[in-house]
Amino acid sequence: MAADALEPIERWTAKLQVALVVSLLKGETSVAETARTYGLTVAEIKDWREKVLLCAENPLCS
Repeated sequence: MAADALEPIERWTAKLQVALVVSLLKGETSVAETARTYGLTVAEIKDWREKVLLCAENPLCS
Protein backbone atom coordinates (compact mmCIF):
# COMPACT_ATOMS: atom_id res chain seq x y z
CA MET A 1 0.00 0.00 0.00
CA ALA A 2 1.53 3.28 -1.05
CA ALA A 3 0.58 6.00 1.41
CA ASP A 4 1.17 8.80 -1.08
CA ALA A 5 -1.24 7.21 -3.57
CA LEU A 6 -4.11 7.08 -1.07
CA GLU A 7 -6.40 9.74 0.26
CA PRO A 8 -6.66 9.86 4.06
CA ILE A 9 -8.51 6.75 5.22
CA GLU A 10 -11.50 7.51 7.41
CA ARG A 11 -12.75 3.94 7.77
CA TRP A 12 -10.57 0.86 7.59
CA THR A 13 -12.69 -1.72 5.79
CA ALA A 14 -11.76 -5.40 5.91
CA LYS A 15 -10.46 -5.11 2.34
CA LEU A 16 -8.12 -2.25 3.28
CA GLN A 17 -6.96 -4.08 6.39
CA VAL A 18 -6.10 -7.17 4.34
CA ALA A 19 -4.22 -5.05 1.78
CA LEU A 20 -2.19 -3.46 4.57
CA VAL A 21 -1.41 -6.84 6.15
CA VAL A 22 -0.40 -8.33 2.79
CA SER A 23 2.06 -5.48 2.26
CA LEU A 24 3.52 -6.22 5.70
CA LEU A 25 3.80 -9.93 4.96
CA LYS A 26 5.57 -9.16 1.68
CA GLY A 27 8.10 -7.12 3.63
CA GLU A 28 7.26 -3.89 1.82
CA THR A 29 7.12 -2.00 5.12
CA SER A 30 7.41 -2.57 8.86
CA VAL A 31 4.63 -2.54 11.44
CA ALA A 32 6.09 0.53 13.13
CA GLU A 33 6.46 2.43 9.86
CA THR A 34 2.92 1.53 8.81
CA ALA A 35 1.55 2.65 12.18
CA ARG A 36 3.26 6.04 11.83
CA THR A 37 2.21 6.47 8.20
CA TYR A 38 -1.47 5.77 8.76
CA GLY A 39 -1.88 7.01 12.34
CA LEU A 40 -2.60 3.54 13.70
CA THR A 41 -1.29 1.77 16.76
CA VAL A 42 1.08 -1.15 16.53
CA ALA A 43 -1.46 -3.19 18.51
CA GLU A 44 -4.20 -2.50 15.93
CA ILE A 45 -1.99 -3.66 13.10
CA LYS A 46 -0.89 -6.78 14.97
CA ASP A 47 -4.54 -7.63 15.69
CA TRP A 48 -5.40 -7.25 12.00
CA ARG A 49 -2.44 -9.45 11.06
CA GLU A 50 -3.58 -12.17 13.46
CA LYS A 51 -7.13 -12.06 12.08
CA VAL A 52 -5.89 -12.26 8.49
CA LEU A 53 -3.66 -15.22 9.30
CA LEU A 54 -6.46 -17.01 11.17
CA CYS A 55 -8.83 -16.49 8.25
CA ALA A 56 -6.17 -17.74 5.85
CA GLU A 57 -6.19 -21.01 7.81
CA ASN A 58 -10.00 -21.13 7.98
CA PRO A 59 -11.65 -19.63 4.87
CA LEU A 60 -15.10 -19.82 6.50
CA CYS A 61 -14.24 -17.23 9.15
CA SER A 62 -15.65 -13.74 8.88
